[in-house]
Amino acid sequence: MSYFLSYSDMLTEDPTFMSTMGKPCPYCPKLFPTNWKLNAHILTHTGEKPFRCDTCGKSFQRKEGLKKHAITAHLLDKKTKETIRLSFI
Repeated sequence: MSYFLSYSDMLTEDPTFMSTMGKPCPYCPKLFPTNWKLNAHILTHTGEKPFRCDTCGKSFQRKEGLKKHAITAHLLDKKTKETIRLSFI
Protein backbone atom coordinates (compact mmCIF):
# COMPACT_ATOMS: atom_id res chain seq x y z
CA MET A 1 0.00 0.00 0.00
CA SER A 2 1.33 3.41 -1.01
CA TYR A 3 1.30 6.23 1.51
CA PHE A 4 1.60 8.85 -1.21
CA LEU A 5 -1.20 9.95 -3.51
CA SER A 6 -0.59 10.75 -7.13
CA TYR A 7 -1.36 14.21 -8.45
CA SER A 8 -4.60 13.00 -10.07
CA ASP A 9 -5.61 11.14 -6.88
CA MET A 10 -5.13 14.31 -4.86
CA LEU A 11 -7.40 16.21 -7.22
CA THR A 12 -10.05 13.49 -6.94
CA GLU A 13 -9.81 12.96 -3.19
CA ASP A 14 -9.52 16.59 -2.07
CA PRO A 15 -11.46 19.26 -3.99
CA THR A 16 -9.61 22.01 -2.09
CA PHE A 17 -6.21 20.65 -3.15
CA MET A 18 -5.80 23.12 -6.00
CA SER A 19 -6.61 26.16 -3.89
CA THR A 20 -4.17 25.13 -1.15
CA MET A 21 -1.30 23.89 -3.29
CA GLY A 22 -1.40 26.36 -6.17
CA LYS A 23 -2.25 26.55 -9.82
CA PRO A 24 -0.84 23.77 -12.02
CA CYS A 25 1.15 24.28 -15.19
CA PRO A 26 -0.63 22.62 -18.12
CA TYR A 27 2.77 21.56 -19.55
CA CYS A 28 4.58 20.16 -16.50
CA PRO A 29 3.84 19.13 -12.89
CA LYS A 30 4.89 22.44 -11.30
CA LEU A 31 2.43 24.40 -9.13
CA PHE A 32 2.36 28.19 -8.73
CA PRO A 33 0.83 30.35 -5.98
CA THR A 34 -0.49 33.04 -8.34
CA ASN A 35 -1.81 33.32 -11.90
CA TRP A 36 0.91 35.88 -12.64
CA LYS A 37 3.70 33.44 -11.77
CA LEU A 38 1.97 30.62 -13.65
CA ASN A 39 1.58 32.75 -16.78
CA ALA A 40 5.23 33.84 -16.63
CA HIS A 41 6.28 30.19 -16.31
CA ILE A 42 4.10 29.06 -19.23
CA LEU A 43 6.15 31.32 -21.53
CA THR A 44 9.13 29.01 -20.92
CA HIS A 45 7.16 26.20 -22.55
CA THR A 46 5.53 28.13 -25.40
CA GLY A 47 8.58 30.16 -26.38
CA GLU A 48 6.43 33.29 -26.68
CA LYS A 49 8.32 36.57 -26.20
CA PRO A 50 5.75 39.35 -25.79
CA PHE A 51 8.14 42.14 -24.72
CA ARG A 52 9.88 43.76 -27.72
CA CYS A 53 12.64 46.38 -27.73
CA ASP A 54 11.54 49.50 -29.62
CA THR A 55 15.14 50.32 -30.51
CA CYS A 56 16.41 47.07 -32.06
CA GLY A 57 13.41 44.72 -32.19
CA LYS A 58 14.84 42.01 -29.92
CA SER A 59 12.10 40.20 -27.94
CA PHE A 60 12.01 38.89 -24.38
CA GLN A 61 9.80 36.59 -22.32
CA ARG A 62 9.77 38.90 -19.31
CA LYS A 63 9.57 42.66 -18.87
CA GLU A 64 12.60 42.54 -16.56
CA GLY A 65 14.67 41.06 -19.40
CA LEU A 66 13.65 43.88 -21.72
CA LYS A 67 14.52 46.51 -19.09
CA LYS A 68 17.96 44.99 -18.48
CA HIS A 69 18.57 44.81 -22.24
CA ALA A 70 17.59 48.45 -22.74
CA ILE A 71 19.98 49.58 -20.02
CA THR A 72 22.94 47.44 -21.08
CA ALA A 73 22.60 47.28 -24.87
CA HIS A 74 21.32 50.78 -25.52
CA LEU A 75 22.75 52.62 -22.49
CA LEU A 76 19.31 53.65 -21.27
CA ASP A 77 19.32 55.92 -18.22
CA LYS A 78 17.35 54.19 -15.43
CA LYS A 79 15.78 57.41 -14.13
CA THR A 80 14.98 59.39 -17.27
CA LYS A 81 14.41 56.38 -19.60
CA GLU A 82 16.39 58.24 -22.27
CA THR A 83 19.33 56.94 -24.29
CA ILE A 84 22.67 58.20 -23.04
CA ARG A 85 24.67 59.75 -25.88
CA LEU A 86 28.37 59.04 -25.78
CA SER A 87 30.88 61.04 -27.79
CA PHE A 88 34.39 59.82 -28.36
CA ILE A 89 37.20 62.27 -29.03
